[in-house]
Amino acid sequence: MKPPPSIQRCGAVLLLALLTLPASGQSSDANPDAALDGTTFVQERVGEAVERLQLTPEQQEAAQPILMASMQTRLDILAGYGIDLSGEAPIERPSRREGRRLRGELSDLNEATEAQLQDVLTEAQMDTWRAMQDENRERLQARFGGD
Repeated sequence: MKPPPSIQRCGAVLLLALLTLPASGQSSDANPDAALDGTTFVQERVGEAVERLQLTPEQQEAAQPILMASMQTRLDILAGYGIDLSGEAPIERPSRREGRRLRGELSDLNEATEAQLQDVLTEAQMDTWRAMQDENRERLQARFGGD
């Protein structure tokens, strides 16, 4: 049973938020230009998800490529709308029309990513994944100026 489209759109935003938040607990000698390096940015976000989901080595081997590809695609989609999430500055909200198109693209990506992850994660890990999305949705909304 597929979730309603509104839940799918919300899930897309949640996944986006999960994978775009700044890493917590970074060492003080971290490279300040790392946020500008797309590969490093993606790797850090995926590393955070792997850690929080407590993946087994087998799950990590299967999930990391899914998460890496999803995150890179997500960044590419956002870049097409002039949105850069690598920093911490507020993000300018797209127009309604662009926002609808963006949500649609992200929803499609989220649906595909979640379907792939369901083949890898346990139900408890999927619950954790969804909780992570909820937490990070709120942070992303704050970057857009809240709602």
